[in-house]
Amino acid sequence: MIRFIITTFLCLLAFIFGVAISPPAPWLAKIVEVQTKGQVILGDPSGSFWKGSAIIATTDHQNNTAKAVFPGRFYWTMSPSVFFGQVIVTISNEAILSQPLVITGRWNNYQLQETRVNLPSEKLTTLGAPFNTIQPKGQLSLHWTDIVVIFGNYPPKIYGKMILKLDNIVTRLSSIQPLGSYVLSFVLNGDNGEIELHTESGALELTGVGKIENENFKFAGYAKSINKKNELKNLMNLLGQWKTVNGDEVVELVF
Repeated sequence: MIRFIITTFLCLLAFIFGVAISPPAPWLAKIVEVQTKGQVILGDPSGSFWKGSAIIATTDHQNNTAKAVFPGRFYWTMSPSVFFGQVIVTISNEAILSQPLVITGRWNNYQLQETRVNLPSEKLTTLGAPFNTIQPKGQLSLHWTDIVVIFGNYPPKIYGKMILKLDNIVTRLSSIQPLGSYVLSFVLNGDNGEIELHTESGALELTGVGKIENENFKFAGYAKSINKKNELKNLMNLLGQWKTVNGDEVVELVF
């Protein structure tokens, strides 16, 4: 999900450069779709190279339809500094961005300056098991200060630190609401990265660490509850296998 979000913003930047040589048209969006292997398409593009907007979507190949990935339209403005080889583009979307995202760079090396992306909670299900089973909902926000992206082969290499906050998480599988608030920290180093999960508050405590290696994701951690174990037992059974660690009954999280 993290790589998809970063790639989406940069594909929007690539689309803007396409507008520089031709007015917005369906074939430009098709180019982006091909370049991202169908992961990203740009719908209803309008405007010009200097100022324009588009909807970011993905393709449902089974139904041959497009579905918006994020709420709202993305608007961009391009600085005239592009004539001197320096790219400065500002992207805004009040529906999900806490502040406009400024992207700077020189053709194959870009820096994404600080912003916060407020994500729809259903994006958690894209992480796979167990999220697609328990279907959690809550407030999701992805924050970064400075991210560097280097293009070469697809996918691009990403460097920097990001924090995904999951606040007031609930699920229809538990009467305890909310379950808690959690923080996922990412340290990205090109094709590799490190992940750390910890609990800020709540009845369900989650902890763990993981690695990203060549686009493969591995995570190991634990889920436990001190005061609400009986009430949460059915939900915790879905998360993994029970075991005893330092005298505590916990559920092992292995993804």
